[in-house]
Amino acid sequence: MTERTTDGTPDATPDGTPERKLDRAAAPELTGLPDAPLFALLRIIAERVGIDRIDRVWLFPPRRLKAGETSVVVVGAYAELDDHRRRVYAAHYTAPADANAEARLALDEFGTAPADRVGRVVEEVVERIKEDAPPQPPRAVSIDGDEERWTAMLHELAEQFLAEASENPRLGR
Repeated sequence: MTERTTDGTPDATPDGTPERKLDRAAAPELTGLPDAPLFALLRIIAERVGIDRIDRVWLFPPRRLKAGETSVVVVGAYAELDDHRRRVYAAHYTAPADANAEARLALDEFGTAPADRVGRVVEEVVERIKEDAPPQPPRAVSIDGDEERWTAMLHELAEQFLAEASENPRLGR
């Protein structure tokens, strides 16, 4: 498991391969995004996986825990040598209730699967989450390697986050 703190300090990948870094000069300019664990996690996904390789993401709604909040993002990314397979990643954050404490961020690669079977992996995540609390279904977003789609998703999530934070100030951590 690759864990990071919200500062995004890179860790070695489990298989020892170098991490893929997003070319900052080529990255879309993103301003106005909330300083919240979900957005830190999405930045790590963009840096490690690469927006150009992301086919689809599934965003699970945050779940409240006694100690804070947690959420999961599943990523289906194009495999390098086979257009019919996807690399499957699961990312999650755990944010303590104490706003001064660091959130824990993790991104793990689960392996590859046929593109039409990645949805089954997402169903398995839902089954695991059901053990703790009844989940809301994840939101699926097609990125198709397109930076504009990725940026639009981020801005839409930011608007939703800010609207919810204005209704419940505890969320605006």
